Amino acid sequence: MLASAAAVAAVVWAVAAVPVSLAFVLRAVLSSTDPVAVSALGRRLSLPAKVQALVQGESLFNDATSLVLFQIAVSFAVAGTAGTSMAGAVLRGAGQFAVLAAGGAAAGGVIAAVLIRCAAASPTRCWKPCSR
Repeated sequence: MLASAAAVAAVVWAVAAVPVSLAFVLRAVLSSTDPVAVSALGRRLSLPAKVQALVQGESLFNDATSLVLFQIAVSFAVAGTAGTSMAGAVLRGAGQFAVLAAGGAAAGGVIAAVLIRCAAASPTRCWKPCSR
């Protein structure tokens, strides 16, 4: 995703003659995928439920990544006027991304552990898959 962000920003910079920092802001705005569209496409293609879950999870991860990219890109765009260094903007964005990723992994691990314990104790009371 980061490589595609750099490539699109380079094309926007070359074609539209906008500053590189604003090209990255535009790329960050356009980079997120729509999880609803992804799930609708998965249903239309009759993908297995496990594959759909993986694709939806990846789509949500891309959304989070694009939000952090947007924040870093905006920080780059205003770094010259706000007296902030580019390195400081990158480190701040990378730190926030690491905190969000670790927090998401921890929350997912806790929820999975609770559901696994509950399902082991009583599979029918804890988790009942949706039936169509």
